[in-house]
Amino acid sequence: MANRILLDENGLKISKPGINVVTAGLAGLQFTSVGTHVPRFTTGTLTRSQGGDATFNFGKTFPAAPIVTWYAPNQTIGGVGPAWFYDEPMGFIIERWSLFIHTNRIVLSVGMESSVTLNFKVWDFG
Repeated sequence: MANRILLDENGLKISKPGINVVTAGLAGLQFTSVGTHVPRFTTGTLTRSQGGDATFNFGKTFPAAPIVTWYAPNQTIGGVGPAWFYDEPMGFIIERWSLFIHTNRIVLSVGMESSVTLNFKVWDFG
């Protein structure tokens, strides 16, 4: 069985199944916190006003809903001004709009009196 997890003074590395994390190159890692080697699948912007849904299709289907970080310019969420947020696959719901993350798309649902723009990053650790 290969060593798959390495935590040292440089950070955390997790290798792909069957690959020894100690000798693995970047292609052999499933995750690394070292440097800027975390792969990002895509970025984009969703905008919706006056109610309804806006959808961004990934162009591929992940085995599970991917990690999505998002930024809502000109929005204050829970007392926090514009900042990057991490979202759970089931979505983020506030009073006037909701963000839902599926295995193949993101859906932004907006109430009738709201206008929202979200910038997002979809992270692919596969």
